[in-house]
Amino acid sequence: MKKKILFIISATVIVTAPYTFSFHHVETAQMVPSSQTTMYTYNPLLYQSEPICEVLETAHFIILYDESHEIFAQKVADIAENIYDDATSFMRCTPPEKVRIDILASTIHFFEWESSFADRAYGRSDERCIILIYGCPFSTEVCGWNYLDVKRALSYELNHVLLYWILGDTTCISEVRNNHQWIIAGLASYYEKHACSTSEDDFMPVIVQYLEEINEFPTSLEDVSLEKYNRLSSPLAGSVIQYMINVHGKEKFYTFLDNLYEWNPSKTATQNVEKAFQEAFDMTKEEFEKEWILYVKETYQPVETQEFDATQITYPPGWKVPSSWYGDKILFVSDINKNLDIFVMNTDGTGIQQLTKNESADFDPKFSPDGEMIAFTSLRKNYANIYCLSLDGLVTMQLTFGETMDFMGSWSPDGKKIVFTSGRSGNYDIYCMNADGSEITQLTTYEGDDGWPIFSPDGQRILFVSDRGGSYDLYVMSTDGTNIHQLTDTPEYENYPQYSPDGKRIAFISKWETGSELCIMNSDGTEREPILTPPDYIVDTTARQWDRILGYPAWSPDGDQIAFTAVNQIFTVSVPADHYDSWWVILPVLIIGCVLLWGLRKR
Repeated sequence: MKKKILFIISATVIVTAPYTFSFHHVETAQMVPSSQTTMYTYNPLLYQSEPICEVLETAHFIILYDESHEIFAQKVADIAENIYDDATSFMRCTPPEKVRIDILASTIHFFEWESSFADRAYGRSDERCIILIYGCPFSTEVCGWNYLDVKRALSYELNHVLLYWILGDTTCISEVRNNHQWIIAGLASYYEKHACSTSEDDFMPVIVQYLEEINEFPTSLEDVSLEKYNRLSSPLAGSVIQYMINVHGKEKFYTFLDNLYEWNPSKTATQNVEKAFQEAFDMTKEEFEKEWILYVKETYQPVETQEFDATQITYPPGWKVPSSWYGDKILFVSDINKNLDIFVMNTDGTGIQQLTKNESADFDPKFSPDGEMIAFTSLRKNYANIYCLSLDGLVTMQLTFGETMDFMGSWSPDGKKIVFTSGRSGNYDIYCMNADGSEITQLTTYEGDDGWPIFSPDGQRILFVSDRGGSYDLYVMSTDGTNIHQLTDTPEYENYPQYSPDGKRIAFISKWETGSELCIMNSDGTEREPILTPPDYIVDTTARQWDRILGYPAWSPDGDQIAFTAVNQIFTVSVPADHYDSWWVILPVLIIGCVLLWGLRKR
């Protein structure tokens, strides 16, 4: 059925009860030379052991990470350095010391109320550092935390850290956070869009329209807070900074920012902000608020309802990501219990059963060819390893071991082999092993990233993702790692490919900095076409905008449908008929028709 939507709301939009911010990261490491390591002490509810942290030092950052996260840490370092000059220029602030980035495993939670997927980065005001969640781009861990997401997260949180340096005293920071969240969220939200080359906030029209319809549009800047508007507070706050710059000009905006440098601890936060408005815009805060509200309502006009040709089969609470489809069952990952676990359900979303109940994250579940077993990735013991469990969830067997990061890929059609992604070589490469975990063989040796391997239905080829061409593209190779052939060549990030059951087509996600689409193409890379693009205007109150819009296609056994995740829930969509197959139906009809017509003319 066609589902017409204007919004997809995954939680109550207006949150009236204030959140209690309880940071779970108990104790941070002291700075040490990059040649040494140190120990973190974590909340015992989140970690079963104390991992040793490595240190990566760059020109402007000190990055602390677990030894198994080295690949991700290097990527983070490169991205952070690339945005540093622009970020400090925008804020007109150069930190007096290097900025620390702590990379934590995805089992960490920043706040009591959050889920596993909710926040993947956080700027700490007390230590002026960035906390960043580790994520492999070739897994369903943290819902596909890829490097485009990392860039946005670092842009957002580095802006927070710079503002904390501007405000200086922790008491001042606390006053701003408690009374003027719009300043912190607005500067970060505006700069994040700037860093990702999106000059306009495409979500504001639908947000304004929605808040107008429920009569909850903010009447003051103090209203724009996480407590009242949840994730809608960031784009709302960003529109304040956009209004300052677009209407009053950059110089007045920077005059306002300069006044924050001169924060007077002896005055209240409201008095300091009022002074900044007078100095920069020659108006009171109340006068500014009236102009901003008028600007927003006039700038962002109502939008039309858009068609979304997909059927929603799961609903809140919890975020859900499909991973494998066998018979009338779909395996998926969800954080409904504030931790990644594996579930199974009927294809219409009913009959949900939880299969894993582990304190660590479990994800990437894949049905064996006979549907009797499930291979998956787990972060038990703080390292990603591959496990196998029975469909009833009673029997679990570990397949890979060691202090590395191994991520489940796919079973071979005969069920005798498993191909997977691993960081054991120092970067992500593709490996193959027997289904019992024995005889592990490395298939790719590229210095960059290779991952998300998928056996073809005939067992002769392996489809995978690689950045060897400069961007994430799709490749295919023989099962021994030879005869590598590139299938796509675009500037977009293309990931999560899946063969159709007959092996003739490939479904995958194409993602860029401001959107994504579900595509299919022939298995040789020809006749690529998008079959689903998410609506431009979506309100998701539990996630930052642009995040996790489309992902993780899984074919139905008959090849007629694809399950995928969109705005935190699972949908199914019908697949357009294979043009090649259609001609085998049409061509005989045409031939018979021509023969009959020729016979009639002969008479």
